[in-house]
Amino acid sequence: MIKLNSPQIIRAPRRKRNSPSSPDAGNRRKRGTVPTHPRRASLPQLSQAIATIAREGGAVARRAQPEQQVQRAVIDHLHWRARPGVWFCHLANGGARSRIESAIFRSLGVRPGAPDLLIVADGKAHFLELKAPGRKLSPTQTACHASLQRAGATVETADNIDTALAFLARMGVMR
Repeated sequence: MIKLNSPQIIRAPRRKRNSPSSPDAGNRRKRGTVPTHPRRASLPQLSQAIATIAREGGAVARRAQPEQQVQRAVIDHLHWRARPGVWFCHLANGGARSRIESAIFRSLGVRPGAPDLLIVADGKAHFLELKAPGRKLSPTQTACHASLQRAGATVETADNIDTALAFLARMGVMR
C-alpha cells in the first residue's frame, strides 16, 4: 500500500494561473474588461443601450403583468387564510423555452395548458387558472381543464381576485 506522503508518489509541479507557460494564458481576459464578442455585452453596456432607446422615445417599458398580480394576491390570501391541512403550489409550466428545454420538460411530464395553481384540501384536487381581465383560455388550456375535470378535479378560471377568492371559499379552502 502506498501512503500519500511517501516518496513513491511523484506529483507534477503546479503551474500558476495566467503564467506565460500555461497553454491557455492567451485566452484568459483580465477581470473588469469588456468581452470582445459583439453578442456578449456587459450589464452596464446593456443598461446604457436601454437608457438611450428610452430617451429617444423607443418602446422599452416594463410590461404590465396583471395575471401575476392577481396570483400573488391569491397566494397571499392562501398563506393568511387557508385552513390547516390545505396544501397549494404554483405549477410552473408557462414561459418561453428553447427546444431542448421543452423536450426535457415534456420528458419529465410537463403538460401544456395546466392551470396556474394546484390546491389540495380534504383529499381533493382543486385547480385555479388566473387570467388577465378580458383574456380567454387557449384551446390547449380548455382541453387540459376538461381532462382534469374528467379525472375528478375541480377547475376554475378567474380574471380577478374576487372571483378567485369566491372559488376558494366555495371549495372550503379558506377559514
